[in-house]
Amino acid sequence: MQYGLKHRARPPVHVIGIDEVSRRKAKFISRWFTIWNAGYCCGSETTGPKRRCGRSFTKEMGARRCHTLRVVCMDMWAPYAKLVREHATNAQILFDRFHIVKHLHEAVEEVRRSEMRRLSVKERVVFKRSRWLLLKNPWNLTGDQKERLSTMVRWNTPIVRAYYLKESFQLFWDYRQPGRANPT
Repeated sequence: MQYGLKHRARPPVHVIGIDEVSRRKAKFISRWFTIWNAGYCCGSETTGPKRRCGRSFTKEMGARRCHTLRVVCMDMWAPYAKLVREHATNAQILFDRFHIVKHLHEAVEEVRRSEMRRLSVKERVVFKRSRWLLLKNPWNLTGDQKERLSTMVRWNTPIVRAYYLKESFQLFWDYRQPGRANPT
């Protein structure tokens, strides 16, 4: 087996994904380094939550293969970004959609909570029980929810503006030309 691992073919890698799976709650985390274009896992490691990540990444990939990376997809965890900046200097970091949308939802929820504290009791009636309504995708809304949302939109509050910003960002995922995604 050692001979096979030592003499296996190792083609250049251009796209890789980094993600983790929690085996037990806050005790051990398995991190997977997956080569997407080849469809196999190039390395994994199990560490405690406080330990450094990426030892198997640099060991398995090697310095030369790290420099061939063009894109690394990952969540928004700072140690992953640091790992890529240190070892794969030519690679662009691509944050995954799930974590970006999660941050957008957290921002809408933060605005909603602060506005609910600010509004009077009479004004709160319109926005009461609106958390999941604001976070739900518009194409998944029922008829009653659409009607309730249109009532909320008539009020021009920061809650509505935060909702519109979240929804306008959804267009970002449909861009096909890189120039359209660039801020100008």
